[in-house]
Amino acid sequence: MGSEDIGIDRGAVSAVTGALTDAGGSFDQIGRTLPAVVDAGLATEVVASMLATLGGCGARLVGANASLVLTGEQCIATYTGADVAAAERFLVTGGHPDAP
Repeated sequence: MGSEDIGIDRGAVSAVTGALTDAGGSFDQIGRTLPAVVDAGLATEVVASMLATLGGCGARLVGANASLVLTGEQCIATYTGADVAAAERFLVTGGHPDAP
């Protein structure tokens, strides 16, 4: 299978990166609603620890999500650039693979 057999649905990748961006915003918003101070009586320390863990995990999810979005966008850009280069080669060579 050659590289010409590989296709990427740019619309599908864009849809996924858009959904990931929305999800990242939702996670970020949830993190902003966590209380800064907890007063739960005898359970204050445990509840504060749980909220700190939740906040830390959420922050890592948002960061990983941003990396996935960037990777998807770079994939689209690279694939589009390869399409343009292939089209230019086709126009120059007339579609003959042996042409210089």
